[in-house]
Amino acid sequence: LIRQSSGLGSNLEDEKLNILEMAHSFQEKLETNGKTNISMYQLKMHFKRYEADPVGALENCHLLLKKAEERTTEEKTVQWMSTFEFLRRLGLENHSFQLEDAGYHLWSELRSLSKDELKDKGGMPDKAAQICHAVLSGDSNRPDLLRNFQIPEFGDLVEMFSLQFPSLRAQQAQEFAKKLTDELGITAYSCKQIQEYLAKAASPTAALSLESLFTLAAAEAARVKPEAPPPPKEPDDWLYNWLKAQSLQGNYQSFSDQALVTEEDLLRAPLTCEDLEKIGIRKLGERRKLLAMIKELN
Repeated sequence: LIRQSSGLGSNLEDEKLNILEMAHSFQEKLETNGKTNISMYQLKMHFKRYEADPVGALENCHLLLKKAEERTTEEKTVQWMSTFEFLRRLGLENHSFQLEDAGYHLWSELRSLSKDELKDKGGMPDKAAQICHAVLSGDSNRPDLLRNFQIPEFGDLVEMFSLQFPSLRAQQAQEFAKKLTDELGITAYSCKQIQEYLAKAASPTAALSLESLFTLAAAEAARVKPEAPPPPKEPDDWLYNWLKAQSLQGNYQSFSDQALVTEEDLLRAPLTCEDLEKIGIRKLGERRKLLAMIKELN
């Protein structure tokens, strides 16, 4: 703590004595019978978060002393990353409902999907599916995408704020990083989320307020599932009604794609069983039934 307080700009003897008293007080708060359960990493991170702020380091050192028996049931339970949380860290959360409806509720369940499957099941455009698949597969050729997904360290947060607002004092960047991290220097947001938040911030004051940087719980609570689109209107032409009469309307698109939409079209095209298979009608029974129906038209 004494080293942490060096360079504060005061050479007064009484100030030095005050810092020494604070150091002893810090020691007493963290020790029991001359021992402490605090690791060196915890101490280093604590002093990093309260750099040049010995008073804050002393007043908040009790946060390092949380005992196992004081943890809540929720804190003791492993929190697996959900599909929504995974996509939110990439800015792709608008695709979460579709993937959840397809049965993918955890990010680990997405790892088996190919890029094309992500596009299909998540309704993603090609670029979004590429990003998602690169992160899920840990693509070493796209370190930029992997970095976007990662959780920034305390020093990264300080640097991000300083780069966005270079004219400000280092103390404000420090304050920003401290607000976003817990006592271990860990934040709940990805690099991409932080960078996008800072880019949108109208001012340093707005950025420090964290008003529009919602927690995962707040974002979860604010989710509203969009209404399902209305079913497509059923065609009302001769071809559809002809097929529907025999419960074969599922083959409508196969005929339509080949410009076989009227009775005359079918009669002028001497279709065979192989022809029907080529245009996409896979079931042998349906092909034979259709051939019989076309024969009846004659």
